[in-house]
Amino acid sequence: SKKNLMLPRQYGVNPDVIFPSMNHVSCAILSKGSDIPSEDALCYAIGKTMEAHPLLRATIEGNGEPDERIDLFKMVRKGDNSPCTFVAGSEAVFQADDVLKIVEVDDTDLKSSWRTTFLSDLDDGSTWCDVASGKTPLWKLELHRSSEQAALVFSFNHAISDQSSASRLTNQILSLAADFDNSTTKKKKPLRSR
Repeated sequence: SKKNLMLPRQYGVNPDVIFPSMNHVSCAILSKGSDIPSEDALCYAIGKTMEAHPLLRATIEGNGEPDERIDLFKMVRKGDNSPCTFVAGSEAVFQADDVLKIVEVDDTDLKSSWRTTFLSDLDDGSTWCDVASGKTPLWKLELHRSSEQAALVFSFNHAISDQSSASRLTNQILSLAADFDNSTTKKKKPLRSR
């Protein structure tokens, strides 16, 4: 099943060699000024996005291990005593602060900062997404922010989305955050008297 492919799993003959879970990572570079969302706006946008998309608040139960492995290389699976199942209740198990991290950096370090996260999350999701435990979100956002620019890094386990969906979710989160910041700014501006 698709969910089995997204879990860390044995790769090859040696049972100690584990192939990491499959992840997607994307990054949106944001320019100075109004394009960089506030932390409150991102938390609001994440909450609304999690309400709309159940897999963003889901965990996976079951380890996907078969009853037995029946071939010479122990790769053919027989039986499914602990199938992987998405669990997403109507209430969010995770909140915005479970998936959002703000990283403040110097202007000269921004590219290095977000690229380090990007490559690390792409190569090894075990540092941020423990699919097997069912206790961590299957995605995360990091806003790497300097005084001039910001980079929003969106990392997620492939079990909940594909790359084209990631682009849509990034757009949705940034649009909701911009709307939040714009409405907050309008409320703070005094009305002009006539």
